[in-house]
Amino acid sequence: MSGNSFGERFRITTFGESHGLALGAIVDGCPPGLEISEEDLQVEEKDGYTALMWACHNGHEATARALLQAGAAVDQATKGGWTALMLACKNGH
Repeated sequence: MSGNSFGERFRITTFGESHGLALGAIVDGCPPGLEISEEDLQVEEKDGYTALMWACHNGHEATARALLQAGAAVDQATKGGWTALMLACKNGH
């Protein structure tokens, strides 16, 4: 089983088949039954980074795929103009 984890307060771990798409995600630190909406995936930090951007920046492919499958915006840019794809390429992912 492959997987990626990231985060501190809320730790997101994706899981699935080796070298395949993520089949699901676990959010540690999240109260049981709390619903997460598509809008929640788009929340930005003060510099404009989203969860998808951090996943791409750090090379967490399975997490990025899970976020994309859940509806994360691919064309959103940071305040500096960087998209998730640009961040992945910049960091060799």
